[in-house]
Amino acid sequence: MGIRESLNKSPKIGIAVFAGLCVLALVVNLFFFGGASGGDPAAQTARFTSDDGKTHFVDSASSAVPFQKDGKEVVGCEVSFGPGDQKGKVLYLYRYVPGVHAQVRAAFTDATKGDPRFVGANVTAALQEIESSGGKEVKAPGAPASEWVKSNSARGQAIIGDARK
Repeated sequence: MGIRESLNKSPKIGIAVFAGLCVLALVVNLFFFGGASGGDPAAQTARFTSDDGKTHFVDSASSAVPFQKDGKEVVGCEVSFGPGDQKGKVLYLYRYVPGVHAQVRAAFTDATKGDPRFVGANVTAALQEIESSGGKEVKAPGAPASEWVKSNSARGQAIIGDARK
C-alpha cells in the first residue's frame, strides 16, 4: 500500500503529519530567525520629546524616562510615520514611575548576559513586566501634566488605543 492509499484510507494521519510539519517549520523559523531582534541593547533606539510631543528626537532606548536634558524633562513617545512623512506624528507620551528606573536600566544590562539572538525579546519581556505591574504612565500629547495615567489602566489603554486609530 502506498502513501496515497494510506492517506485516502485514514485522512486523520495525513492531517496529523501536515500539522506536525507546520509546527516543525514554525519552530525552525523561530530558532533561526528569532522573530526577536538581537544585537547590542545600547544600539537600540527610541523616540523622545521634551516639549510635550511638538517635536521628537532619537536616543538610546536604554534611557529610563523621564530624564533631564538641556534643563528640560524628557519623556518617551510613540511616533507614527506615514508614507513619505519625515516628521511623524506623536501618538502618545510615556514615562516610568519613580522607583522603576533601575529596573529599566537592568532590562538592557541583563539582556546582554544571555543569548544575543534573544536580546530584543528579553528587553521587551522585561519592559512588558514593568508596564503590567503599573510602572509605566502615558498621556496624550498636549494634555495637562495632571493627565498622566498608568498604562495598564482602562484610561491608559484608551489613550494608547485611540492614538493608534
